[in-house]
Amino acid sequence: MPLEYSSPLTGDRHVRARPRGASAGGMTGGRWLILVASVGFALLLLIQALHVAGTMAIGFDNWRPALYAYVLWAVALGVGLVMTRGERGHQAVFLLPAVLFTVAMVIFPTFFGLYIAFTDWNLSSLTSRNTRSHSGLPCCSTPRYAAASSSGSRSSCP
Repeated sequence: MPLEYSSPLTGDRHVRARPRGASAGGMTGGRWLILVASVGFALLLLIQALHVAGTMAIGFDNWRPALYAYVLWAVALGVGLVMTRGERGHQAVFLLPAVLFTVAMVIFPTFFGLYIAFTDWNLSSLTSRNTRSHSGLPCCSTPRYAAASSSGSRSSCP
Protein backbone atom coordinates (compact mmCIF):
# COMPACT_ATOMS: atom_id res chain seq x y z
CA MET A 1 0.00 0.00 0.00
CA PRO A 2 1.53 3.29 -1.06
CA LEU A 3 2.15 5.86 1.62
CA GLU A 4 -0.03 8.51 -0.04
CA TYR A 5 -3.17 6.38 0.49
CA SER A 6 -2.64 5.79 4.20
CA SER A 7 -4.34 7.89 6.84
CA PRO A 8 -2.25 10.02 9.18
CA LEU A 9 -2.24 9.16 12.87
CA THR A 10 -2.52 12.76 14.00
CA GLY A 11 -4.57 14.47 11.38
CA ASP A 12 -7.50 16.78 11.39
CA ARG A 13 -10.19 14.91 13.21
CA HIS A 14 -13.79 15.93 12.90
CA VAL A 15 -15.23 16.55 16.37
CA ARG A 16 -18.99 16.32 16.57
CA ALA A 17 -20.65 18.92 18.77
CA ARG A 18 -23.87 16.93 18.94
CA PRO A 19 -24.70 13.24 18.71
CA ARG A 20 -25.29 11.54 15.38
CA GLY A 21 -28.87 12.01 14.25
CA ALA A 22 -29.67 14.87 16.64
CA SER A 23 -30.10 18.44 15.49
CA ALA A 24 -29.49 21.47 17.67
CA GLY A 25 -33.19 22.34 17.70
CA GLY A 26 -34.10 18.75 18.45
CA MET A 27 -31.74 18.66 21.41
CA THR A 28 -33.31 21.78 22.91
CA GLY A 29 -36.82 20.54 22.17
CA GLY A 30 -36.04 17.15 23.70
CA ARG A 31 -34.74 18.71 26.89
CA TRP A 32 -37.85 20.88 27.17
CA LEU A 33 -40.09 17.87 26.50
CA ILE A 34 -38.46 15.88 29.30
CA LEU A 35 -38.60 18.87 31.66
CA VAL A 36 -42.25 19.73 31.00
CA ALA A 37 -43.35 16.09 31.21
CA SER A 38 -41.44 15.56 34.48
CA VAL A 39 -42.82 18.71 36.09
CA GLY A 40 -46.35 17.84 34.97
CA PHE A 41 -46.07 14.30 36.32
CA ALA A 42 -44.63 15.53 39.63
CA LEU A 43 -47.40 18.12 39.99
CA LEU A 44 -50.10 15.52 39.32
CA LEU A 45 -48.59 13.20 41.95
CA LEU A 46 -48.34 16.04 44.45
CA ILE A 47 -51.93 17.17 43.89
CA GLN A 48 -53.22 13.61 44.18
CA ALA A 49 -51.20 12.93 47.33
CA LEU A 50 -52.50 16.13 48.94
CA HIS A 51 -56.05 15.22 47.89
CA VAL A 52 -55.77 11.77 49.43
CA ALA A 53 -54.31 13.29 52.62
CA GLY A 54 -57.32 15.59 52.80
CA THR A 55 -55.48 18.91 52.50
CA MET A 56 -56.76 19.78 49.01
CA ALA A 57 -60.27 19.61 47.60
CA ILE A 58 -59.15 19.08 44.00
CA GLY A 59 -57.92 15.69 42.92
CA PHE A 60 -59.07 12.35 41.58
CA ASP A 61 -61.12 9.64 43.25
CA ASN A 62 -58.42 7.02 42.66
CA TRP A 63 -54.80 6.78 41.51
CA ARG A 64 -55.60 5.61 37.97
CA PRO A 65 -54.88 9.05 36.40
CA ALA A 66 -51.43 8.88 38.02
CA LEU A 67 -50.84 5.60 36.19
CA TYR A 68 -51.83 7.19 32.89
CA ALA A 69 -49.58 10.16 33.65
CA TYR A 70 -46.71 7.73 34.37
CA VAL A 71 -47.19 6.10 30.97
CA LEU A 72 -47.34 9.50 29.22
CA TRP A 73 -44.23 10.62 31.11
CA ALA A 74 -42.41 7.44 30.03
CA VAL A 75 -43.33 8.07 26.38
CA ALA A 76 -42.21 11.71 26.64
CA LEU A 77 -38.97 10.58 28.27
CA GLY A 78 -38.26 8.14 25.46
CA VAL A 79 -39.03 10.69 22.75
CA GLY A 80 -36.95 13.31 24.55
CA LEU A 81 -33.99 10.95 24.84
CA VAL A 82 -34.10 10.20 21.12
CA MET A 83 -34.37 13.90 20.32
CA THR A 84 -31.45 14.91 22.54
CA ARG A 85 -29.08 11.97 22.06
CA GLY A 86 -29.83 10.75 18.56
CA GLU A 87 -28.48 7.24 18.05
CA ARG A 88 -27.48 6.93 21.71
CA GLY A 89 -31.07 7.87 22.61
CA HIS A 90 -32.33 4.90 20.59
CA GLN A 91 -30.01 2.68 22.61
CA ALA A 92 -31.27 4.18 25.88
CA VAL A 93 -34.89 3.72 24.82
CA PHE A 94 -34.15 0.05 24.25
CA LEU A 95 -33.49 -0.40 28.00
CA LEU A 96 -36.00 2.16 29.25
CA PRO A 97 -39.08 -0.13 29.38
CA ALA A 98 -37.25 -2.64 31.59
CA VAL A 99 -36.14 0.08 34.00
CA LEU A 100 -39.59 1.69 34.15
CA PHE A 101 -41.26 -1.71 34.61
CA THR A 102 -38.90 -2.45 37.51
CA VAL A 103 -39.75 0.88 39.12
CA ALA A 104 -43.49 0.31 38.63
CA MET A 105 -43.57 -3.32 39.80
CA VAL A 106 -40.86 -3.43 42.48
CA ILE A 107 -39.92 -0.03 43.85
CA PHE A 108 -43.40 1.54 44.08
CA PRO A 109 -45.07 -1.49 45.74
CA THR A 110 -42.27 -1.63 48.29
CA PHE A 111 -42.88 1.94 49.41
CA PHE A 112 -46.65 1.47 49.20
CA GLY A 113 -46.35 -1.63 51.40
CA LEU A 114 -44.38 0.37 53.95
CA TYR A 115 -47.09 3.03 53.86
CA ILE A 116 -49.77 0.40 54.48
CA ALA A 117 -47.70 -1.12 57.30
CA PHE A 118 -47.67 2.17 59.21
CA THR A 119 -51.33 3.01 58.71
CA ASP A 120 -54.47 1.37 60.01
CA TRP A 121 -56.05 0.65 56.65
CA ASN A 122 -58.47 -2.12 55.80
CA LEU A 123 -57.67 -2.84 52.15
CA SER A 124 -61.11 -4.31 51.49
CA SER A 125 -62.94 -1.11 52.42
CA LEU A 126 -62.96 2.37 50.96
CA THR A 127 -62.88 4.15 54.32
CA SER A 128 -60.18 6.59 55.26
CA ARG A 129 -56.91 5.51 56.76
CA ASN A 130 -55.64 6.34 60.24
CA THR A 131 -52.01 6.52 61.27
CA ARG A 132 -51.07 3.95 63.85
CA SER A 133 -50.19 5.05 67.30
CA HIS A 134 -49.36 3.12 70.44
CA SER A 135 -53.05 2.94 71.29
CA GLY A 136 -53.74 1.10 68.03
CA LEU A 137 -51.49 -1.81 68.96
CA PRO A 138 -53.08 -4.12 71.54
CA CYS A 139 -49.80 -5.16 73.16
CA CYS A 140 -48.73 -1.55 73.72
CA SER A 141 -51.71 -0.70 75.94
CA THR A 142 -50.54 -2.91 78.80
CA PRO A 143 -49.04 -1.38 81.96
CA ARG A 144 -45.86 -3.43 81.46
CA TYR A 145 -45.23 -1.78 78.06
CA ALA A 146 -45.98 1.69 79.43
CA ALA A 147 -43.47 1.18 82.25
CA ALA A 148 -40.81 -0.13 79.85
CA SER A 149 -41.29 2.69 77.36
CA SER A 150 -41.19 5.39 80.04
CA SER A 151 -37.93 4.06 81.49
CA GLY A 152 -36.21 4.29 78.13
CA SER A 153 -35.45 0.60 77.77
CA ARG A 154 -36.30 -1.31 74.64
CA SER A 155 -39.14 -3.75 74.97
CA SER A 156 -40.92 -5.87 72.45
CA CYS A 157 -44.58 -6.71 72.64
CA PRO A 158 -45.26 -10.24 73.97
